[in-house]
Amino acid sequence: MKRLVFPFIGMLMFGLSGCFDNGGENIQDFRYIPSIVDYSLFGDMLNTSLGPIRSAEISNATDLFYGDPILAFFSVNYDQQTSTEYTVAYNFDYVKVNSATAEQSTGGPGFDLPIEEIDILGWVDNRWFFVFAHKEASNNDFFFYQMVYDNDEPIVYLRAKKPDTGIIKGVSACAFNMYPFFYKHMDADKKVSFSIKYKIGVDSDGRDEYKSFYNESGFDTFTITVE
Repeated sequence: MKRLVFPFIGMLMFGLSGCFDNGGENIQDFRYIPSIVDYSLFGDMLNTSLGPIRSAEISNATDLFYGDPILAFFSVNYDQQTSTEYTVAYNFDYVKVNSATAEQSTGGPGFDLPIEEIDILGWVDNRWFFVFAHKEASNNDFFFYQMVYDNDEPIVYLRAKKPDTGIIKGVSACAFNMYPFFYKHMDADKKVSFSIKYKIGVDSDGRDEYKSFYNESGFDTFTITVE
């Protein structure tokens, strides 16, 4: 089963971090961490799936703006932390990813590229980071993605298409703001159970065909508490 879009993303599935003993210090290296740029309190902070991260190198990234979704790389020396509210990191680097918001819709035109496989890298607040595999893709092709839903069933549908002109190099991943969908389907305790399906093609009658995404426990239903 092909789960990965790019050779380097293979590391995602075999561990996101490594521990190193650098002269007795507790240093850990993190890769491809779902993150949102947050300049609201400091000019050098990320909200990540691991918690808030600060690094002076973040402020040097001139193409990052508040709210941008990225996959972050950084190192942490746990023996040199000065705050209990965030983690200080260094060796910061990043890959920008596309972003979209879940839409109450039957889907827009042109989202006809079959998706072979998906995976969830993690989430930050209500932004969920997905990575996609396509049979037709070459390494580092960049695609547009759409997440749609209706009010009747707690299911989101993922769809893909190629750019209208040319090929943009980048990571075939997308961070979706799922709050509009969660808001429609959560209960009084802000819990929501939902399923994820992705478009694999069309049938002989021209109708969209979708495949269910299963979590690590082998179930096709996710239950979360909305933040």
